[in-house]
Amino acid sequence: MTRPVRNSRFSSQDDELLLQLKGEGLSWDEISDRFPERSKGTLQVHYSTKLKPRSSLVQRRPGM
Repeated sequence: MTRPVRNSRFSSQDDELLLQLKGEGLSWDEISDRFPERSKGTLQVHYSTKLKPRSSLVQRRPGM
């Protein structure tokens, strides 16, 4: 049994669309409908690890 060939790399257009849709507040189910070749989990992981703005997660310690 062979697995279907996947396009494992996200293009810059994919990244832009993903950021736009997430910025519009769409659910992951709605977003995954726009990427039929990718699973909802793949989109979530890519967004979380590569695209999600980090500035809101970085907290400075007092006195630094």
